[in-house]
Amino acid sequence: MVGDNARRKFPPLVVIIFIMTLYGVLGPIVKGYLKRSKEEKKQRITIGFQPQNLNPDTWFSIIILGLFITTLTLASSWEFGARLVPSVISVAGILFVGSLLIMRIFTAPIVNPFTNEGNATPQGSMASDKQKVPGEDVHFDIQADYGDLSVSDIFKRAANYFMWLLGFLGIAYAVGLLPSMFLFLVGYMRFQAEESWKSTLMVSVPMWLVSYGLFHKLLVVPWPQSILGNIFPALRSSIWTNLF
Repeated sequence: MVGDNARRKFPPLVVIIFIMTLYGVLGPIVKGYLKRSKEEKKQRITIGFQPQNLNPDTWFSIIILGLFITTLTLASSWEFGARLVPSVISVAGILFVGSLLIMRIFTAPIVNPFTNEGNATPQGSMASDKQKVPGEDVHFDIQADYGDLSVSDIFKRAANYFMWLLGFLGIAYAVGLLPSMFLFLVGYMRFQAEESWKSTLMVSVPMWLVSYGLFHKLLVVPWPQSILGNIFPALRSSIWTNLF
């Protein structure tokens, strides 16, 4: 078993990965604000409850905020090495999503009917069905094109994927987080995506081996205990298999 002191180390690689992740999240936001013109920066903002912004996106953000709060609460009772990463991610998520919700629910640009500033569209052009929210053009380098799919089909596919994720968490509780990742990859690619066994294994095996080497051997992640590890505690006696 790896000692607590070794697990409490914070390798430079972790700092580098965290900085890269933070740059990937904040980069598009910072670039979006820097590209705004001086007129847009001087746009007046009205502060108050904005019921028109209580749309599905807002409710989804509230759910995500609740998940971050739940994760932070659950991780608070873990050992330092185990709760460090989820706590940092949860705090960052609470700050980002909370700020987004405050801006969406309690602020809105003031429309000037004479100059068409704010949310109004230029004169002579077709009115937009959606109000433009500050920062709405920031899409984190991701654009979704659903083609001819209906709203019900989109929600069905999203629900199906979240069911797979819930199954992943259930398997992780039974056999461990890292082994369940391999089972999830194989199951999703073979049965959901209907890939061949050859393609499934060519993707799943190398990805799992890299994850095993990175998180288990290099970063020495202290894995949560599973039911399988409780039944066979001998698995935790080796540095190669103490991931259950």
